[in-house]
Amino acid sequence: MIHCSECDATLNKFDRTCWSCQAPLKRKGGLKAPKYFCMVVNLFYSLFTVLTVIAMFSDIAPALKVCCMGLLVLRLVKRSADEMAKLGGVNAFKVVVAERTRELAAANVPQWQAALEKSRTVRNSYVMNRTQAAS
Repeated sequence: MIHCSECDATLNKFDRTCWSCQAPLKRKGGLKAPKYFCMVVNLFYSLFTVLTVIAMFSDIAPALKVCCMGLLVLRLVKRSADEMAKLGGVNAFKVVVAERTRELAAANVPQWQAALEKSRTVRNSYVMNRTQAAS
């Protein structure tokens, strides 16, 4: 359990500020794993870029289709790894998602409620039409 250093309130591991006294939490140094993972992904991305160019002009490298698919997958992984390293790891990403969820819940966005209600009525009318057609 994590406790606030100011008021000793019990906190969630994803909280950034104390819910009782609003004091910012002091975190330990960040993990280096996201940076290393990002470095490895960048290395493989560069390798696949070179392999793709080589595969276009010779038969030394794997098939061009394999190189292009690997390059596409590594580009998606590279983008995610860069964002995760920028945020500070998976736990920081969970914190951002949790905070955004709280903001949306607090805002009580009416257009989301309207869209949800519309999808429910469409689903219900679809189910009713299917049951009427079956009978």
